[in-house]
Formats: sequence, structure tokens, C-alpha cells
Amino acid sequence: MASICCLSLFGCNGGNNDGGPNNTGENGEKNPLLTNPIVSLNEFETQKDLNTIGMSGVLGKVEINDEAMYKTSGNGSAKVTVIHDPHDYRNSPVLFQDARRLDRQEDYTDFSKISDVTLSVYNANEAKESIGLQLNFPHSTSLTTWFELVPNDWTHIRYTVPREDIPLVTDKSGNSQYTVTGINMIFNRPESEDNVFYLDNFCLYRTGKEMISLEKTLRADEISSFDQWWQIAEITYVGGNYAPAADWVKNVTADGTGAALKLTALPGASVWAGIRYGQSYLSRVNWSTYSGEDTLNLSLYLPQNQEMDISVGFSYGGNVIYMEQKRLIAGEWNHLSWTVDEINAASAENFSGYPLASITYLDICYRPFSGTKTKEVYIDNIHMQRVTTNE
Repeated sequence: MASICCLSLFGCNGGNNDGGPNNTGENGEKNPLLTNPIVSLNEFETQKDLNTIGMSGVLGKVEINDEAMYKTSGNGSAKVTVIHDPHDYRNSPVLFQDARRLDRQEDYTDFSKISDVTLSVYNANEAKESIGLQLNFPHSTSLTTWFELVPNDWTHIRYTVPREDIPLVTDKSGNSQYTVTGINMIFNRPESEDNVFYLDNFCLYRTGKEMISLEKTLRADEISSFDQWWQIAEITYVGGNYAPAADWVKNVTADGTGAALKLTALPGASVWAGIRYGQSYLSRVNWSTYSGEDTLNLSLYLPQNQEMDISVGFSYGGNVIYMEQKRLIAGEWNHLSWTVDEINAASAENFSGYPLASITYLDICYRPFSGTKTKEVYIDNIHMQRVTTNE
């Protein structure tokens, strides 16, 4: 998923923009659609530029830099200091770049025609570091794509926008748009001393290619193999401020093929956090065709020297169908399985009485834990398995 793209020239090569799509100029008239395919969203040169970004996760500080070696073009760049000892470790350090430039009456929140985002980052540290880019939607976010940053040098990164995963938002007037409110820039928390980065030339690239809707269908007996991006894009993350960060990985999988979901779990006081598949996703599974000794299966991996209790729950609305808590064995894949009869019998005796065929939510959560260190858990191959008989 992570990639590094060296641009042929520094900067956006797009010139100045005097307006934006569906925006009004100073005289109140509508500006025409931009014909320039490259939009310079932020050059980080003035306080107005910094006013379009926001900090969260107790990042540290951001200031204007004018030293020549730490800028790629123009008069300045943004110096970002990520502190190592925040008062609150719950969230990752994040910078949010607004997709609007209100100071220029420009609005780029319609990402249906945005193919790529580019950013120049100087890693002013002795070791390799990483930065993650993530689209921020009105009510959710995309998965994070991570880019490796070489030490003491510039890395020019290009992020390809997963346009097919952007939600269509309809406003009160009935107007619909594939809306991205902005882009999150996510940093890892340093352990022993503060990290310093410089940002320059945040650009958007337009495309004339039409969006292609994904064919969102499941294979026979598949719930989620995580081999297709859209299966992860439809996950809901639970736990509020303690919700996990998610990555799509291919280096740690249950069967050595395809992909898996990696969750980075944050320490929290009393909140079970994790992931949820909702009714719209689960309706793709023909649950009524399973019975008896057919099984629901999933696999989880916990790295060595970690401990984690997980809870797997199936429910119909707010009614629990079945729930089980289990301590994971570290250093190996944990394969969990339940028969349909087992789930239905437990539901009739201890829970709501609703059968598995009525499922609308599938939750996989982990027990809250204290401290400042994160934990990792991998999830793969959620599927049904039918009993085969020899006739």
C-alpha cells in the first residue's frame, strides 16, 4: 500500500489558482471550473496557510520555516514538531489539511475528479520515519496509507485517491457530492525525543477519468477475506477516542496469501474498542442457507510478547445473538469457530433467542488495557464453512 513517488520537479507546477469549482469570488459571482489540472492547496508560507490545518492527538507545534534547505520552493515551509511526552497518549499525532481555502474562496471538497495527492516531507531525524495519509469524510475516514521517509532528506510522496470508496453525501437542498472534508497527515509518536519534519507543496491532481463503481460482491461462503479493499472500507470502528487505527497488510496473513486487517490498539480506561460489520454489509451473506453443523470462522494473530483478550459478538439490532470472550495466544494464528447450532442454542438459552440468520451486526473488539504502549492484532478469513457429506 505504501509507495514513494519521486516527482520530476519540486512543487505542483500548477501556477496560481484564482478560484475553485462552485465557488464565489469577491464580487459574489460564480467562478468557472478550474482548467488547471494541478491545484496548489497549501504551500505553507504564511499564517493564512497554517490557518487551514489543525492539530489533534497532542501533536506538538507547527510553525513557518524560512531556512532554504528545509523548503523546496517559494518562501517557506511548515516545521512540524511531534512531541514524545504528551499528557494524553490515546490518539496518534495528526495534522488535518482542510480541503477548502476560505481565504481564497476555493472549495475542493468534491473529490470525484481528484486522482492524486502529493506532498513533500523532509525528515529531519537520524532514523527512517513514516507519515500516513488518510481521507477525512463527513462521518468517517478512509484507511491510512503509510509512506516511508528517508532520514535527513526530502521524500516526495504521491497518494492515489481511492475514489470508489468516497461516500456520496446529499445536503439539505438535495445536492449530492463525493465529499472529502480534508486529508489527515498521521505521525508515529516518538519514544525518547521529539521528531521534527518539514512540509511543503501540498497538491491535488485532477483527472478527467470517470469514477468506476466497484462490484461489491462476496465469494461463496465469504464474509470478509480482506483481500479486497472495499471490504475494509465498509468497516465501522468502535470505541470513540480509543478506536483502533487500521492498515491493510499483505505480509501477515492466516494462509500466506491475500491480505489481512491490522489493528493498532490504543490503551484505554474502560472502553471495549474494535471493528463492526453492519447490516448493509452482512446482507450480502445468505445466512438462511446455513444450518446445523455449518460453522462461522475467523482467524486472529497477536505478535509475540503481547497479551490481549478479545470479544466476538453477533447481534440483531440491539439484541445479542451470541458473544464469546477469549484470551489470544501470542505468536500464532488463533482460529475461532462456532457451529450454527451452537450459536442458536446459546441464543435461545442465554441471550435474546434470535437465530444467527437474523444477524445485523458482527463485532470484534478487544479488552481495554492501561499504559502508554499500543498493541497490534491481525484479523483474517472471516467465513462460513458448510459441512460436506459423502453420498
